Amino acid sequence: MKYVEVVANSGSYDTVLAIASKVEAHDFRLLGAAGEDDMQLMRLVVADDKLQSVLDALQNVLGAQSDVRILVLPVVASLPKPDEEVKNKKIQ
Repeated sequence: MKYVEVVANSGSYDTVLAIASKVEAHDFRLLGAAGEDDMQLMRLVVADDKLQSVLDALQNVLGAQSDVRILVLPVVASLPKPDEEVKNKKIQ
């Protein structure tokens, strides 16, 4: 799993949300309010095998924004484990 932070124009929210939905991100969050510069922090948690698709999509749709930042961080631990999350969703 990878933690992907995106700092982009606040108007990009729907686009980033659509990307998260398309790759079936484990989590997508809008973090805090947009700054004075109208930049917004968004977070995705994605499976390792979806990371390249996420980065390609983000670069294609946000690449024209000069102030965009995309950070990728490893997830060292996550509870419950992703396999347990899937199992719990099927049970409910």
